[in-house]
Amino acid sequence: MQRVIDLGILFIAIRSDEPGNQFMATMGEYLCNPLAEDLFDVRVSIDGFFSDELGVVESEPNSKGPFDLPAGKAHRFCLSTQDEYDEMVVSWSVRYRKASGESVTLYFGSFKRLADTRHFAEVPILGGPALVVPRSLADHA
Repeated sequence: MQRVIDLGILFIAIRSDEPGNQFMATMGEYLCNPLAEDLFDVRVSIDGFFSDELGVVESEPNSKGPFDLPAGKAHRFCLSTQDEYDEMVVSWSVRYRKASGESVTLYFGSFKRLADTRHFAEVPILGGPALVVPRSLADHA
């Protein structure tokens, strides 16, 4: 399934630890809303797994929210280390409600070592560098 990175729609960005400054105040996973509308009752579900010589180990699903996400803003919903990403395949589902009452669900995911993310030197809304996670085209409303 083809995966998309588009900074003009809702996206997940990861501000990672910087060399020599392992825990910066800005690091973490952010849900970014570049849309011209506020989003309500936002929930982010995080899931993942890793494999080793003993087989596959799945993480316990973890849910963040609910929170509201104003137009043009970002919300940090999680804080993970690069070591965690080096070992895990991670997926996120984002569910929110529009002002019209319509519910939307989007899906994102990344391979081990964040291999399929894309680095941007300047991420809109965050005002700095970050990795942006690809979105699945299997999204539905």
